Amino acid sequence: MELNPTIYYLAIVLILFGLTQLIRLPKRASRKRLIYKLEKAEKMLSKYSGCYSGEYFSAEEYYNDFKIALNELKNGDNSKPDLFYRRFASSYHWDDYVGTEGIKLGNDISSRCS
Repeated sequence: MELNPTIYYLAIVLILFGLTQLIRLPKRASRKRLIYKLEKAEKMLSKYSGCYSGEYFSAEEYYNDFKIALNELKNGDNSKPDLFYRRFASSYHWDDYVGTEGIKLGNDISSRCS
């Protein structure tokens, strides 16, 4: 019995489609995990006030900017891939505002963004 070329072609397309979905699954899970960690960072950052750090005159200003960027990311805006990496890089704004309390979370987020 001979296979119809159309069925053969369709089977290959379905297999390839399934493989692409399997490949994309870790990215989606990784993105969800990143957003979860960023939400934890947002909650932690909301407790701080004052303090100057580079371009930000206060923790409140940094927090407001952070919330906007996080909401954009949650809504699918991936146009600024290095934004969170820079925010959580060692010895940058995150460390200035949250100090030792947020080092582990900041390093985790930084490694997920790189």
